[in-house]
Parts: sequence; C-alpha cells; structure tokens
Amino acid sequence: MNKKRQGEWIRDTYQVLQSFPFVQGVLYYVEIPSRGRGELLPETAFVHAMEQRGLEREPSFQRLLQRDSRAFSPLKDAFVEEGIFYQVFSPLDGTLLAYQMLGSELLPLGEVAGMLKRIADQLLRLRQSGEFTIVHPQNILLTPDGVRFLYGGPSGLIPGPAYSLWPDGTDEPDETREVYLWGALAYTLFTGVVPNPGEMEPLHRYRKEVPVEWERLILNSLRADPAWRPRLAEIREGLERVPALTQHGTPAVKDNSAREVASDLFSGVLLRTAEQPGPHREEKVRPEGSEGEEAAKGIQPQPLQKTEVEPSPRAIPKRKSLLFTGIGAVVIGLVAGVYLLFSGGLWGDDAEDAARYYGESVRLFREKQMDEAITRAQLAVEADPAEKEYLLHLANLHAEKKDYKKATQVLAEGVKNVPDPGVYDALAMYALDSGDLKQAESAVQKALSSDRENPLFHYHEGKIHGAKGDDVAAVRSFRTAVRLNPKEGSYHYILASYLLKLKKTEDAVKHGQEAAKLKPDNATVWYKLGQAHLAERERIAKKTGLKEKERESLMADTVKEATQAFNQVIKLKPEHAATHYYLSIARYYAGDFEASLKSARESVRISPKTAVYHFQHGVVLQRLNKREEAAKSYRKAQELDPGDIRYKEALDQIK
Repeated sequence: MNKKRQGEWIRDTYQVLQSFPFVQGVLYYVEIPSRGRGELLPETAFVHAMEQRGLEREPSFQRLLQRDSRAFSPLKDAFVEEGIFYQVFSPLDGTLLAYQMLGSELLPLGEVAGMLKRIADQLLRLRQSGEFTIVHPQNILLTPDGVRFLYGGPSGLIPGPAYSLWPDGTDEPDETREVYLWGALAYTLFTGVVPNPGEMEPLHRYRKEVPVEWERLILNSLRADPAWRPRLAEIREGLERVPALTQHGTPAVKDNSAREVASDLFSGVLLRTAEQPGPHREEKVRPEGSEGEEAAKGIQPQPLQKTEVEPSPRAIPKRKSLLFTGIGAVVIGLVAGVYLLFSGGLWGDDAEDAARYYGESVRLFREKQMDEAITRAQLAVEADPAEKEYLLHLANLHAEKKDYKKATQVLAEGVKNVPDPGVYDALAMYALDSGDLKQAESAVQKALSSDRENPLFHYHEGKIHGAKGDDVAAVRSFRTAVRLNPKEGSYHYILASYLLKLKKTEDAVKHGQEAAKLKPDNATVWYKLGQAHLAERERIAKKTGLKEKERESLMADTVKEATQAFNQVIKLKPEHAATHYYLSIARYYAGDFEASLKSARESVRISPKTAVYHFQHGVVLQRLNKREEAAKSYRKAQELDPGDIRYKEALDQIK
C-alpha cells in the first residue's frame, strides 16, 4: 500500500499531517478544514487506512459504524477510495496502552490486574456479539471509564484473526489465539519483558509480589498447545480474586539486566494525543495587521481638500514578507517500528536505548521540562543517528525554545546520516528562521532535487525567495505549489499576498478567493482577500479605456466584496483593530460614511496608540463636516507618528 505523504488529501476532506504504522495498515493524523464552525483552528482526527483486499466485496459500512460502542472507540465515517479502505475515528478520549507502558517503572499490580480484567471482559463481550479485535498495546485505548479498542468490528466484515475450530471438533470459534495474545500482553505488563516462547522465566523472577494464581494463569495462556490454555471466562474469574495487598503499592522498577527486557516497551508503537513538537510545518495562519503596522497608503482615503477634491491615491508600499515560525502544534508521537510483541525478536541494544530516550523525551516535553527533554533527545540521536524521527524531534525541541540556530546545526550535522528530503526541507526552514538564507536555499534545493513533485518544498522555496526580496521568484515557486496541490488554502493565500505586493491585484483576488473557499474559518485569508479587493479598486480607478459608468460599477463591486471579506474577519476576530480600520476604508468608498465612522472609532478604541487609525478617523469626520473633531484626530495621529508627512498636511489643509 502506498502511504499518503504529508500535505496530501484523503477524499478531498482530510489533509495528512503525519502517517504511522499500525496493527493493520497505516494510521494517519489528519487536519479537517473548518467549515462554518466559527473556529480559527482546524479540527484534527485519526484516520485508519488499509488495502481493500480482504474486505467483503461490498462491506456494510453501516454495520461497522454501529459496532459495539462499549468496546470500540466510535467511528464517524468509513469509505473506500482508490482501493483503500478508510475508517475515521471520532476524537479519542484516553491514552494508548503502548504509551502508558513507557518509562522506567512497571505499573502497580492492582492497576495491571484491573486493566487485564477489563480487556478480558471486552473480549468476551465481543465474542458473544460476533465481533472481533486484535489484542495489542497499539490497539488498546485506556479511557476514563475502562478500555476500548481502535481496530475491529463485526467478524468477517474487515480482516481479523484467522480462527480455527476447537480441538474437540465443535463449531465454536477458537478463542485460544486471543488468550495467547492476552497472556503475552499480561506477561509484559507485569514484568517489563517480551515473552519468548520456550524461554520464559517465571513471573516472580522479575516481580516477587505477583500472586501464584496469576502467574499460573498467565503462563498457561502462553502454552504452546492451545488445548492447555484457559478460556477467557476463566481468566476473568481468576483476576477477580485480587489480593487486597496488591491493589496499591509503589511501582516496581524494570529489570534492565535481563537480556529480554525492552525498557521502552513496545517502543515501535507509541501513540499519544498530546502536545509534542512535530516536524517543522506551517503554524496556523494568524491574522496579520499588528497594531503598529503601516497602513496600505494606496487604498487609504485622503482628507478632503478645500476644493473638495480627493487627491490621487498613493501607491501601496511593499509589505514585510510573512514568515511562519514555531511548531507547538497538537500532534502524535508515534515511532515507526515493528510489531514488537509478536514479531519474534527484539531490536539491538542501541535501537532499544534510542527508542527509550525518545519516549522519555516526548514525556518530558509534555511535562514542559524542555532542557531534560533535549538531553534525552540528544541521547536518542547519538544511539541511533540514522533515525529520521529522532533527529527531527531534537531539532524541533530547540526550535520550541526559539533557538533556530541550534536547530539548524542539529539538522546540518544529522543530514549526513539521514540524507532524506524531509530533513533537508526542515533544515531549510530552520536556516530561514535563523537568518541563514544561503544555507536555507541550499537545503531546499537538495530537498527539491529528490522530490520535485512535493508542493510543500516549492512552498518553502518561495518563502526563501521572498525573504531574499525576490518576489517574482517567490510567486513562481508558489504557483508551482498551487499547481501541485490546488486544494491547499495556505498556498493560495501566500500566492495572493505576493501577487498583491507585485500589484497584480486581479490575480491576487482570484487566489485570495480560492484561499477563503478552502479555509472559510481562517481570519487571515479573509483579511488578505479584503485588502486585495481594495487594491483592485485602485487598479480599476486608474485603468484607461473604461467608460465612467462602467468604472464606477466595477469599483462598487470590489468595495462590496472587500466589505464582505472584512466583515467575515470581524465575525472570527471581533477585536482585530486593523480589520476595523480597513472596513472603515471600504465603507467610506461605498459612501456609507456613518458606518465608516463607526468602524474607524472601533479601530481607535481597540488600538489607541496607532497613528493611522486616528488619521482614518479624522478623514471620515472631515467628510461628515465635523472639522474640529477631525483636526483633533489629525493632531493625535501627528503626535503618535510625527515623521509621517500625511498628518501634517491633513492639519494644514483643515485650518
């Protein structure tokens, strides 16, 4: 099965952020663009994918969606696309067992016994209802009210364990496989050791406090002859007899001296829906227009002169290029690895150490112990320098501390062992963040030389061109990104921004509209679209060959579109002063001066120390013939920014 890459789409609805191995197929962490929910941050979800082979010819997705909600995490969708079967999970509430098993301490006996009993209960329930699952820590979610499985459903509907018949010849499906998997999980939870058939030590070799009846139950579950294994009902009954003294107590430390010990248990299948520094990718687009930014003078209405004729609009100045920095996204920490429990072997010592250090680093980051997290991440890279995940994790941690120079150094050294295009791309972005444009350009070109069809690499190339001041080259790169992935709103947005800088306003409007269509709940794209419409008005105002009536009609249309765009921003970000300022400009051009005054007052209220907002306030007041109030606003603007000649000219002409 060909895995989706970061940035690719599933069913034109789910955009892949990361992909990870799973007990069956692949697990994707995806972003779902908001549509009318009024939220700035997009929704995220987990999507499971596997080849359609092995499914019923026409599987009943309704049966799958209605699987036992007491035993499974709910699904909100299931479908087949291009021969791949997808399951979309509802938000996961809990911790994956594989993650819980990390660390240097074993879980308390009572806690393990309760967990194992709940797993046995669920397995019995599923068998009675004709459903199945796979017992594996990657597939078990610890929830506030018990345990649930991720993968599974009605038997025969989707691929599952291949059942044989009971040895006595009855038609009852053989549950001994489930018992064996349960026993292997129990053995590892109690001891910290992955069981090796034929070479298992007694449990009390690792934990003397394990009750004899539990040890017998678990070891019998792992018997080579299935006929000797207990039934699930026997397991549940045996675990109900929990000695009172073992319900609590201090956790035991794992015995790292034993050769079989995997001190980073099931390190290949970590999963956690919690904060973790992820691979370098774009932060959520933020509304621009900080309170101190310079206004776009080309679309700023000017004070009425004594002749009552407005002067010609000035040119729009170049805006500072928008650079995305930072990580800090909610992502999953899943190490690519093997099906460790039942694959018939353990990793080498260095790989085990590396995975343990990595898991500890993720935990420390979540606990906001950044220095300790970096130390563990460095140890992981030293133990396994060829592992891309560890290298990127270490660089991302440095970036979380805003030490982009160190993040760049980590990747510049690490790429020698991991010459992966994704690592080169991350190196390019951190070099850009640290101001090393030469290294940034070199790295992104190496990424592109390996994968010229990756839109994200072209997008980053464009940002580097923009940082160098080459807006034409930046637009060329962004156009390529849009061509390769036309459904990514961020690409249209940044292309519109640079087209606006080049005064290609008609094209900027086109891509701004596409960005708003793809990201309707993102305030920034609406903000940029509104600016593009106002700039397009100025282009139309100067365009030759138009009849006056046609010109006025076209200008009115662009002002209407700009007003709608800025109103959309205010719905999402009501206290964004710059948007109220631009809305005042749009309403001024529409001839709605009272509404324009209201918007100007809002911008001044929210940001009273921004000179251009007072200036716009004065322009509208003067248009309403409130000359004394207008003069006060001009005077305030001049006090705040005495270097802007517009404010002095405005005061002079109103006297």
